[in-house]
Amino acid sequence: IRAIAQCMFVAPAPGTLRLAMILSVVTLGGRELAAIAAEVDWTKREVCSQIPGLAGHLSRAARLLYGGAELSQETSLGMLGVTDGACLQLVFDMRGGDFLITASADRTAKVWSAVSGDCIRTLEGHGGWVRCAAFSPDGALV
Repeated sequence: IRAIAQCMFVAPAPGTLRLAMILSVVTLGGRELAAIAAEVDWTKREVCSQIPGLAGHLSRAARLLYGGAELSQETSLGMLGVTDGACLQLVFDMRGGDFLITASADRTAKVWSAVSGDCIRTLEGHGGWVRCAAFSPDGALV
C-alpha cells in the first residue's frame, strides 16, 4: 500500500474538492492496521474514526505518533508535518499512566513521559531490532 500512495481528490461536500493524502497506521512492530485517505487538517479524532475496531475506550487509550510527536485533539496532521505516504504509529496507554514505551530498529527501547513527551530513559544492549515493548500489568517492569 505504501508503494502506491498517491495524492487524490476527495469530495467532502457537494461542489467542493479537497486534497487528501494516503497514510498507513502501523503498530510499533511495523504491522499495518489501516491505510486511510486523510486530510491535512485532521486531528486524532478523525484519524481514529478511520481505523477499524478502534472505538470507545480503545480510542481514548490510543496514541498516534509521528516522528517523535503525538497527534492529539489540538494538533493536526499538517501541524506535525505529516505528508502523503507517511506512517503513523499506534500505541495504547491502557493504564492511563504517566509513561509510554516505544521499540525501535536502532536496537533500543525508550521510556517517554506521557505528560511532557520527553525521553526519560533509553534501554540499550539489544542485539537486533527491538520489535515490541510493553509494561507489565503493574507497570513495574518493561
